[in-house]
Amino acid sequence: MKIKSVKVWLQQLPLTKPYTIAYKTIHDTEIVFLEITLDNGITGLGASNPSEDVVGETPAQTLANLQQDFVQQLAGRDIRHFNQLIDEANMKFPGLPGTVAAIDLALHDAFGQYLGIPVVELYGKKLKPCPRPSPLASKKQQQCWRKQKPIMPMASVSSK
Repeated sequence: MKIKSVKVWLQQLPLTKPYTIAYKTIHDTEIVFLEITLDNGITGLGASNPSEDVVGETPAQTLANLQQDFVQQLAGRDIRHFNQLIDEANMKFPGLPGTVAAIDLALHDAFGQYLGIPVVELYGKKLKPCPRPSPLASKKQQQCWRKQKPIMPMASVSSK
């Protein structure tokens, strides 16, 4: 299945709950979106919200990177080769995790939908409860573990 088109945009979104760090209250955030559409109409969506102070990349830089020919030339490529496309993105955009994340997420989303399964099923999901914490774990960690309840009892888990 071929990628038909690629669309990218930047959107300012309000936070449901503003937060304050040191001297500044944050009320909204800039998200860069990448939408990949397949020939059959399936749409994969990726997004990135890089912070220059954290990863050295801004949303504006991510937007510009995603508008480059490399990304636009994903059109015509086969979604079944999504891992190869992600490797190529890593080589094209080294040290730019915001750019690569948007590409990676959009490709994974489109491929998972192409297969008709959630992305978590591509790699498997953990069905067993987490192991008991180490005896060396802090008292607080051990108390937290004791309060956890399994999402579903193991007896009701069936494999297909």
